[in-house]
Amino acid sequence: MKKGVLIMVLILSTCALFASGGKEEAQSTEDVPFASREVTLQLVMEGNAEQQEWMQDLKKDFNKEYPNIKIDDIWLPMGEGGWGAYFTKIKTMVASGNSPDVVRVAVEGFQVLHESNLALPLNSYIEEYPQYVENYEDIHPRLQEACVIDGDIYGFGWDWNNIVTHINLDMLEEAGLPFPDADWGKDQFLQYAKALTGMKDGQMTYGVYIPNIYFSIEAWLYNFGAAVLSDDMTKGALSTPESIEAFTFMHDLVYTHKVAPVPAPGDQFIPFMTNRQVAMTFGGRWPVPSYVDAGLNFDIQYVPTFRTNEVIFGVGMFPVMTSSKYPEEAYVLSSWLSGRHSQNTYLNSFSIPSRISVMDEVLPANPPENSTLYRLSADTARVVQSPSKYPEVQQVVDRMFNRMMSDPNADVKAILASADDELNEVLAR
Repeated sequence: MKKGVLIMVLILSTCALFASGGKEEAQSTEDVPFASREVTLQLVMEGNAEQQEWMQDLKKDFNKEYPNIKIDDIWLPMGEGGWGAYFTKIKTMVASGNSPDVVRVAVEGFQVLHESNLALPLNSYIEEYPQYVENYEDIHPRLQEACVIDGDIYGFGWDWNNIVTHINLDMLEEAGLPFPDADWGKDQFLQYAKALTGMKDGQMTYGVYIPNIYFSIEAWLYNFGAAVLSDDMTKGALSTPESIEAFTFMHDLVYTHKVAPVPAPGDQFIPFMTNRQVAMTFGGRWPVPSYVDAGLNFDIQYVPTFRTNEVIFGVGMFPVMTSSKYPEEAYVLSSWLSGRHSQNTYLNSFSIPSRISVMDEVLPANPPENSTLYRLSADTARVVQSPSKYPEVQQVVDRMFNRMMSDPNADVKAILASADDELNEVLAR
């Protein structure tokens, strides 16, 4: 089915819902042969203990509507390897003959599944059973685009994150600095980083913790007019003049300006913020619960306009695996998990809902004060580069970055050229 026709089917089903007074009528099971079949689906997720608890509540709510579809949730720890390691674990499950039915993936792994023919196009199910898709038009269109390849829909946008600047407001006030405007640039950012660096109560505090994970590193590259890969994602682009400028600036922040600590792998910027060791850092909405628990007085602003301003985003979805023995039920679960109730319940604090209506409810009601920035940035954001070789690409970038940032005398240009050679080898396989 063509994408335009499919979307029309979804719009018509939505209009029918509104015509009935906005209340969903009981679904007839006469033409749904799988409606009463007893099955158990394996759902792979990642998340902490609190998120696992929320999922148990969601499972109970799902089973109130679909008592015949049981869910066996499997949690894979992400660890320092990030999304790349998580997707590798999923591929290992498939190779061992223990393939799940539905997986929670970020866009970074979508191409990994698609290239390996592990994700099932849902178009035929949407066409035959549109009643299971809740208001497709409510999913932000730019975010949903990342779930579609050549008109085939592989999932529905569930959660998303971007990269913005996180700022400790108390430290800003102590330094006598006003909150920066949305269009602040490189010079003002460096001025702030210097003013926010110094000794306090016998402890060194830094102005900034520089990006140290693939997602946030590429967010900075976008704002320098650069990227990890070429636009078609077929070769490395780390040694372009714009990229060299970006990484030289990061290195200088640590070793020349001395306004940033040497970055450690993973999300180590979060404890640096909660312990008041740094005044600014870069992340999405996922660190917010940690900030709130620590009583941090903070707000968010766009990443500085170093050369341009282009917000990065990554979106999560629930693809159905091609190996599923119960693709219809898996489609029902994937659709239900993308709905308003799921997003309101699970994504209230640590991630950004992909549905416009839920964003408009959840974001203004929760910290930080400038949280509507998340919603506004979705309209123009650019998706993180996510090639089918993403796990290997991430490993190359991680090694390059750690090598560069651990050496005060690093030859930035040479390291980036070497990393491009590695990327080209990976992408050519």
